Amino acid sequence: MDKKIFMYDYFRNQALSKIVGNLGKVVESDDKIICYVDENKIKRKKSILVIDCSKKEELCEKYNINKPIYYILEGININENKKLFISGSNCNVIIRNCNFNIDTSIYIEGKCILDNTYIKSFFITPFYAHELIIKNMNRRIEDVEPNLVMAFSARDKISVIDSNVGQENCQNSIFFNSKNEINFINSKISGDIIKCTCKKIIMDNTSYIISKNKVYIESKTSTLKNITSPSIVLNDSEVSNEVKSILCNFELLEKIKNETQNFSLIPRCNN
Repeated sequence: MDKKIFMYDYFRNQALSKIVGNLGKVVESDDKIICYVDENKIKRKKSILVIDCSKKEELCEKYNINKPIYYILEGININENKKLFISGSNCNVIIRNCNFNIDTSIYIEGKCILDNTYIKSFFITPFYAHELIIKNMNRRIEDVEPNLVMAFSARDKISVIDSNVGQENCQNSIFFNSKNEINFINSKISGDIIKCTCKKIIMDNTSYIISKNKVYIESKTSTLKNITSPSIVLNDSEVSNEVKSILCNFELLEKIKNETQNFSLIPRCNN
């Protein structure tokens, strides 16, 4: 092998490790770079654990590396009396089959997939990504304090798939905030107060929103079904609900809201 090629490959491999912050094993394919995060490489500070998944842009330019980077956190177990902060920019993060017995925050400027991962939360649990996907999360976020706030935010869209988020008999509040879409697919959202804010909400027939206090919906066009709540706030207009289960199309609700100035009950729509 030519010495120049050998040296280039050597330093490129060294650069790949540095680009992903030396967080674990790096595998490069034709279309992406994957970093398998090593639990022993997590930075431990006095009161916080940090997993920084940020892409090192200067090294990418130097070695002409412009492939998307994926960080995979799989099977990581953390039991420490600290807070965990997972962050990243210009990357995609997959958190799968992990146990974070610790207060956790996630902030990813890219796609983040939270898959079958246990998270213990003490007061407020923020999750942010450009695109946030929550899947196979059946009561995997445990609230230790009675007034837990779970905040899911995305610059583009949020998808909740095959998940059970929150608990029906707890005082927790659950907020979903997305610039474009929120998708609920075969999932149940339960809590004291539930709020969804986006341009469009898509909710299939096997998804449910159950609130023992109030549901806030702020959206331009959406299809909502299977909502159970004492009351709803629909685009800043309060709607009393004496019927526990609402099965209704959002566009019809908007039509009723626009044509009727004062009303106290939304009628049940025919299936």
